[in-house]
Amino acid sequence: MLRAAALLLVLFAASPAWADNASSPERVSIRGDYELGRFEQALARARERLSLRDLPEPEQLELNQLAGLSAFNLGQQADAERHLAAVLRIDPDHALDPFQVPPPAIQLFERLRKELAPTLDTLRYEKKLRAERIQREAEAQAAAEAEASRKEAEDRATAAARRAMEGRNFLVNFVPFGAGQFQQGRNRAGMAFAATEVALGAASAFGYWRYASLFTTRTVTLDNRQAPGERYTLTERGIPADRAAEADAWRWLQLGAGAAFYAAWAAGAVDAVLHHGEAPPPVSVHLLPLSGGAAAGLTARF
Repeated sequence: MLRAAALLLVLFAASPAWADNASSPERVSIRGDYELGRFEQALARARERLSLRDLPEPEQLELNQLAGLSAFNLGQQADAERHLAAVLRIDPDHALDPFQVPPPAIQLFERLRKELAPTLDTLRYEKKLRAERIQREAEAQAAAEAEASRKEAEDRATAAARRAMEGRNFLVNFVPFGAGQFQQGRNRAGMAFAATEVALGAASAFGYWRYASLFTTRTVTLDNRQAPGERYTLTERGIPADRAAEADAWRWLQLGAGAAFYAAWAAGAVDAVLHHGEAPPPVSVHLLPLSGGAAAGLTARF
């Protein structure tokens, strides 16, 4: 009566706990025999497959469980114990699903666990050592791969820097507005020189414009000494005397800002020449003045 109840539980189990999506077709077929109550066929086929070498542990565990439960339902106690003990040796902490396996079989399984306790403790320890070793090897491999990736990235960066330096135009170092610094990827220095030179150039141009705006034109009528009684007109252009001081101020602004512009230009050229052979930074922005505008670009090294 007890075996009949156990058989009903097995036959009406919807999906055994050991089912997984990675099962081989043969493994699925054996599982189907067990679920349909063909225990003799399931036991024989499971034994036959277990005789193969290099089966993965998950498959060995399931096949031994199918064989052990089939033998249990057939009343073959010794075979049931042998296969269920093999399950525990593969996974000392494995548990049978009480919703899929009848209580008498679970009781047998737990009794075997107690009897094999010393052996299972040793297996757990060995399993732990094996897992730790695998983890150490994986970490060492990951570290080696990371170091290789770092070295490869460093080599690529060095090669890119070499290509970048080889591709620089030396004459660009003498172009104003920080062109040499932008070519080298030194964008802060380039922006500093460009902003300084733009400001000085604008100040010089403004001083020139203000100075030129002070000029006025006047017409003077004079007597012709060579022909008494005749008069002629003369057009004069100049800066009124009352605005001479203002004119001098604007003139000095034009000349001083212009001289400072050329000094900043020369300093930028010298700085660019001194840094011409240096490696560029990983990411740089290039801004080069062109006639009627400017060109911008982004360079990244990997």
